[in-house]
Amino acid sequence: SKRFKVRKNFFPAENQSSIYIYRAYYDDRTIEGTIRIFALSKCFLPNETFFMRSNGIILPLFIQPLEGSCPWSYAKSCDWNAHHLQSPKISGLIPEKVRMHLELPDNCFCRYRLCSRVVEPSTFPLRRDLRWFLTLSRLILFFELWSSHSPNFIIYANSYSRNVAKVLEYYEKQGIVQIVNWPVLNRSDDGVDPNAGIYRLSHSLAHNDCVMRMEAEIGGLVDIDEYIHIPGNATLLEFAKQKFESNTNLGSLMFTHRGLQPMEGTFDGLSHTESINATGPNKSIFKPASVKFLSTHWVHTHRPANLQRAKIAVQEGILLHNRVSFEDKDLKNAFASQFDDLDMVEIQQRAKQRSREIFGENLPPHNEQVSHVMEKCNQNWRSMGCKVPLLQCRKELEKTDDWVFLPPSIDSHYEMM
Repeated sequence: SKRFKVRKNFFPAENQSSIYIYRAYYDDRTIEGTIRIFALSKCFLPNETFFMRSNGIILPLFIQPLEGSCPWSYAKSCDWNAHHLQSPKISGLIPEKVRMHLELPDNCFCRYRLCSRVVEPSTFPLRRDLRWFLTLSRLILFFELWSSHSPNFIIYANSYSRNVAKVLEYYEKQGIVQIVNWPVLNRSDDGVDPNAGIYRLSHSLAHNDCVMRMEAEIGGLVDIDEYIHIPGNATLLEFAKQKFESNTNLGSLMFTHRGLQPMEGTFDGLSHTESINATGPNKSIFKPASVKFLSTHWVHTHRPANLQRAKIAVQEGILLHNRVSFEDKDLKNAFASQFDDLDMVEIQQRAKQRSREIFGENLPPHNEQVSHVMEKCNQNWRSMGCKVPLLQCRKELEKTDDWVFLPPSIDSHYEMM
């Protein structure tokens, strides 16, 4: 399978807003090859249709919002949404490029890239996105907790502190981290700033693009403060492969959420960590080739569609969520229990050693000011219209720390239609 590269601009009709093409793929991992295109735009009208010209043949492109509806039901005020465009099955020669247009003679050319193949079956890719990220202890703990599973990490990043950059560079040198720049969008042809209307810089588009990049048998989607624990000595990869091999109807595994406390700005107290039954969403492990659409927390649509999700019993595996602060509603009727099946003392020692290797004797103190500003910005995001943490309170946040903003790259950028 291949990925297309957009080569020139396309200018829509006057009644159309600009359309931002991120990536286009030729995907033949489980079915006869199709063209799959990921894009950001305002909602399409029911009568709007994309077409694609390939090898002299005109084919329709079927449009689907990645969140399941447009606008997304969870963030109805966000008027820019992620979309997926897919061609029918393509037979015969694989095209070198395709030409796509929206009921107009104007068009854009796209060249495709291969969709990722399994090249490292022993690795386990995980994805998360970073915006205004600066919590050093959590980031180091994240990598050290997961180290027993020998994963690779694909991290989509927009902005983080200079000290976080040092942590990421340290783990990049170990060959376990791949950073994908996740930039803001340019203004549209009609002068509109789409970033103000995109929920969290379209994390849904990043989720689904990441599935296409995964070069492993098994993958997953977790936050920086989450860890999936398998009791005993089995790795998560071994556990997942056994589950999928024993039941060929499975497409993904869902792990029950539990809280993991305490964890503040240092590594002290890790040896006394407790598990609490705080409420929260489950998270999934999946076979990338069996995912058509990935939602925020689980596989939205498998392929083929009849593949099933399996909920894993807590005795077999559990999602541990080391959240900064659980809200009262999350902790309602919660109880704490000592977590004895995870050697937090060893993890604490490793985390402190990594910290010394990166920063010397003392870990830089946590910047509480950033946390306060972010909490203020996000608490009323619905009334503000759309959750855009990169833009809301940007002036205040820029003053609080030394930030790195990642620009567009050859491997990660948008082309405007």
